[in-house]
Amino acid sequence: MLKALAIIVCLTFPAAIASGQSGPREPSVWTCPPCACSLCGEAQEAAGDCAECGMALVSVERIFTQRREVQRLPAPALSARNVAVLVFPGVELIDFAGPYEVFGQGGFRPYLVGVSKEPIRTSMGVTITPQYDFSDCPESDVLVLPGGGIDSAQNSEPTMAWIEEQGEEAAHVLTVCNGAFFMAENGSLDGMQATTFHRLIPSLQAAAPAVEVLSNRRFVDNGKIVTTAGLSSGIDGAMYMVEKLRGRARAQLVALNLEYDWKPGGSYARADFVDMGLIRAGLLSGGSYPMLDAEGTRWRLVNTAGDSEAWSIDWEVATEMSAEALAELMAAKLRDDAGWEEGESGWEYVDAAGRSFVVEVRVDELAGVEDAQLSVGMRIGLKG
Repeated sequence: MLKALAIIVCLTFPAAIASGQSGPREPSVWTCPPCACSLCGEAQEAAGDCAECGMALVSVERIFTQRREVQRLPAPALSARNVAVLVFPGVELIDFAGPYEVFGQGGFRPYLVGVSKEPIRTSMGVTITPQYDFSDCPESDVLVLPGGGIDSAQNSEPTMAWIEEQGEEAAHVLTVCNGAFFMAENGSLDGMQATTFHRLIPSLQAAAPAVEVLSNRRFVDNGKIVTTAGLSSGIDGAMYMVEKLRGRARAQLVALNLEYDWKPGGSYARADFVDMGLIRAGLLSGGSYPMLDAEGTRWRLVNTAGDSEAWSIDWEVATEMSAEALAELMAAKLRDDAGWEEGESGWEYVDAAGRSFVVEVRVDELAGVEDAQLSVGMRIGLKG
């Protein structure tokens, strides 16, 4: 026998809505924004900053008569740590913003520090304002030194003195991109390994001969100092430090909340890719790195992709030269300028790491493409 069930749903509306009133109301519940701290989602009675991660609480309007139970994340293994992030005119936006977000999500207390509290224009034209200057910034457990246009900071005696002082007092230092030059300049990296932005690796090695500069690492940990490669590498360096200081689980939660495809260990190393050998040899240059700058010849990059073992580059070329003439010019550049040798399978060269490569170069007539007559391709692979 079927039974008829009656389901009654009771909704409780705020008094203002029930009486037909409108207008703003004071929120009765506050909570920490989405992050990985233990208070994330926990209801608070008053506005202010999160007691753990320091983020400003956001308001949540209470529409139910009874506050529901909020599931809490596991408590952190350590108390919140201060993270001082240096900023200066010309600082690269992602260099400091990426680690700032990671540390904040990880339950740390990041804050911006400048030589003054005056607004600063970043390398990408965004204006930011430091929360502290060198005179009143809190003691830091972690010091973050981003890169970008670092000349103004390097030429500032107060800035360099503060970096040296904080670098000694902080338990950990994270450099991003050419921020490694700050620590190299004061000798803190002598006798250690380091890395930096892929195009600046030779410059860092020349400026700091006592440092072993690595090209095949996304970040390098020397115990206290962690140096990272360029730009987005700072995110991986900060993720690594969250894992190091608060455990793999906390870092995993941060990555999930950031919707970041985190790969512990950081296998992506731009400086180790095959085309860097060609760039350092002077064969490729510029944003689209044309093979050569012949008069009346315009190169348009169509594709460039590969890894540390192989690479493929394709161009469309607008020129009055024939395919044979352009091929001869390229052969002369490879032979005379780069010192490559032509073998049975193609041009051969040895990179700075001692690896032998074979390069196939082709020049073909191109039909049906406006403003381009020739197609040029390079295929590079490890020999043997």
